[in-house]
Amino acid sequence: MKILTISSNDQGLSWGPAVHFLELWNAFSTLFEKRYRITGLVPSWTGKPCIKPAKFALRRIQVPNIALFRQIVFDMIASLYILMSGRTFIYVRLSSFHLFVLLALAVSGKPFCIELNGLSLYDAQSSGKSAWFKTWTRKQERWLVRKTRLALAVSKSIADYAENIGTQRVQVVPNSVSPDFYTIAQRQYENERTRVIYVGTYTSWDGSELIPELARRFPEVEFIMVGDGNRRKSIQECSPVNMTYTGTVPYSRLPDYYEKADAGIVLYEHERHRSVQLSSMKVLEYMAAGLPIFSTNVPGQEFIEIHGIGRLARNDNISEEFRQFLAEIPRYRNNVNEYRKTIGKAYSWLEAARITERAIREVLAKTAQ
Repeated sequence: MKILTISSNDQGLSWGPAVHFLELWNAFSTLFEKRYRITGLVPSWTGKPCIKPAKFALRRIQVPNIALFRQIVFDMIASLYILMSGRTFIYVRLSSFHLFVLLALAVSGKPFCIELNGLSLYDAQSSGKSAWFKTWTRKQERWLVRKTRLALAVSKSIADYAENIGTQRVQVVPNSVSPDFYTIAQRQYENERTRVIYVGTYTSWDGSELIPELARRFPEVEFIMVGDGNRRKSIQECSPVNMTYTGTVPYSRLPDYYEKADAGIVLYEHERHRSVQLSSMKVLEYMAAGLPIFSTNVPGQEFIEIHGIGRLARNDNISEEFRQFLAEIPRYRNNVNEYRKTIGKAYSWLEAARITERAIREVLAKTAQ
């Protein structure tokens, strides 16, 4: 069976969408190469090589590096691939613009599924988008959710949303982590100079702007800031000397940074995740690398405290919560090291690929009837 899987994200950027796409379909291709023929279709506006080699046929479409325009151009080209792809199952990772893809799917009548990593309205609000943009993305999302044969959601709350607006079938496939991270060895802990790592793209919802104040209150802690993004420069300008910024780091080199850290930090915005359960790849990377986690108490993060592998801040006094976290790091280290060897193994991309394949196979069987 042929599967055309489409993502509107540049695979040369070391960010969540690229990690998810490449890791999932690499795992899928490894496990089911004899049963399926996978073709990936993605845009490229940076010209950078993929953050990780693809184990399946990947076609990268060069598009202009102009924010919305690049999405429109890629969407138009992707729609032509759909129309000319023959007998193929279509897999679409939901993004902000799918007008032409939507029309191609409607005209061709080909079976398709969509991947929901968030909800358009909340994503648009967090990104400060205009009213017309919010309206458009919500309308296209609702159409695709209702018409798809299968909605794959990264969390139960997103799955519930899809069911409530009338999707035919929904399956939860949580975000996962590369098996490579589980092999990272914990470094010997020295509490007089704790190293806390942040890995991300400085989004408006991951709390990166709160870390400089935390660093000022804890000068004995070294904060390692890995990654880049539009807001990095302004955050770095107000940072104390115990914060180190690496800039962009290749995805393949992340284990080198994790093995030099004692804990991981990400302070997700409460408002954005009040209604949408979080499924954080960043948190899972921290866990798989054997790092205690300091984060916020938003839906989807409960397992961190249930299994004693970190602390979730519950109020505005993050400094006091962080102080208590630091005092418990030795205990968290022992717990997370055990967790990643047992229960945490289920968060591997290989397991996500198995769940995805099973759901697609059931849809294809029903379509053939």
